[in-house]
Amino acid sequence: GALEELSGQPRRALVDEPGPYARGVIAAKPVAYWRLNEMAGPVAESALPGPSPRARLNGLVAPYLPGVDSGSGCGNEEALRTSQFSGPKQINRAMHFVDGHLAAELPGLRSSSSAALWFWLGESSGASERGGSLVRLPGGDTLQVRQDAGHRARLFFRPAGPAEDDGKAAAGRSRLAADQWHFAVLVRQGGKVRVFIDGNPQPEIETASPDPAREGTLRFGEGLEGKLDEIAVFDRALTAAEIASFWQASGIAERRARETAARQRAERLAAERARPPAFPAGYGTTVDALKPALHAGLDSAPARLVAEQGVSFSPGTFAAFNSGRLRGSQPALGNAYSVSLWFRNNLPNNSQPVTAYLFSRGPDRDPRAAGDHLGIGGTHRRDLTGRLIVFNGNAEDEVVAGTTVIPPGTWHHAVLVRQANRVTVYLDGAAKPDIDAELKSTTAGTSQFFLGARNDRFAPLQGHLAQFALFDRALTPKEAVRLHQASAQPKGSPEP
Repeated sequence: GALEELSGQPRRALVDEPGPYARGVIAAKPVAYWRLNEMAGPVAESALPGPSPRARLNGLVAPYLPGVDSGSGCGNEEALRTSQFSGPKQINRAMHFVDGHLAAELPGLRSSSSAALWFWLGESSGASERGGSLVRLPGGDTLQVRQDAGHRARLFFRPAGPAEDDGKAAAGRSRLAADQWHFAVLVRQGGKVRVFIDGNPQPEIETASPDPAREGTLRFGEGLEGKLDEIAVFDRALTAAEIASFWQASGIAERRARETAARQRAERLAAERARPPAFPAGYGTTVDALKPALHAGLDSAPARLVAEQGVSFSPGTFAAFNSGRLRGSQPALGNAYSVSLWFRNNLPNNSQPVTAYLFSRGPDRDPRAAGDHLGIGGTHRRDLTGRLIVFNGNAEDEVVAGTTVIPPGTWHHAVLVRQANRVTVYLDGAAKPDIDAELKSTTAGTSQFFLGARNDRFAPLQGHLAQFALFDRALTPKEAVRLHQASAQPKGSPEP
């Protein structure tokens, strides 16, 4: 190839590094094992030592995609990870079947045999009613999977016979999440057939089928739209204990348990954060003890702020913003000042270029939008989406961002501290700032400020604000944290 000619060196062969799962499968002595880690080519190589059968790729098959437990390669799993399937320095890979299949000749399979594989049907955004074959044995017996419009998958075993004869198909008990990897094992023992899923010792399907022909071709992925990985064939009936040991070695159960616990915790915290904060009776006193230049609880119309159209007030939900603003002015506000506020954004973080601006200091209707603007990033830049941002206007066009993604529909506390050309933003009571960066000041001493939209009315907030305080000095880190501690609200931010 061109690279070999350019370097003058032969291409190095990709060396497969089996992890604990793969080593366990090899130790169980399958007659065939295709890990599907190939980068290209028409053949899936055997992972077994010594002479062992290869498999042929036919039709449209996309190789070298993220495999079991490697992550999806997008969103929160954009960075792929190592796993129990491959070695510590290698990412497990899989193949995506679109209009193709994998075929292999395995002469001499006994009346007792097993086929084990992993499958994944796609992200929930691509949910549709469809189905395909996971494995078809030489005699025609087929293990199928069907996905419904709700993105749930179900297994079916169809004995050899006309493809249109649905009455003979035995259905699995479970409806599986189609956007998760699943471990399916088809076990034949004479005329008895059992199908196991995800290490469960109780068969998903248990039925009978006449002892089929043993000579011929095994086919994997016919009619399937999804990924297959780690295909192993045994010339004996695997026991439930062996299948459970493979599942245990994969580490998937432990990862799902951790992810479920984290998701449930985040859901509980998000549910708590969805409710308006119930501030203690003395919270306003704590704020006032820090001597703000202006403090407005926003549970009623504030005396020193002007409510423009699209803002309403309630003791239960505080200031509700629907494309409106609050306008204020603080004379002699210098280049060292601080803002404390509670906010809830109701828009999805991917709904517009900037999800919302919460606080803005700058001249009203300035087309250059000069000033300090605290908001939530949107789709303008992927690295800003859902994160707190501070922008200094169109002329300098500089933005700094936090690291925490703010889930829509939840209440949070932010403290913005401006000191000369440095901005610091504290989020939800954390001592470590979410933003701490150099950012040129472009306020030019303006006294005007706005809540719920930028000074040029860009990116108005759809949501709520509460307990706004403006200080004519830079708060200390301890003071910023104290403003949250006194609220009796949860510390830290839930995951989106």
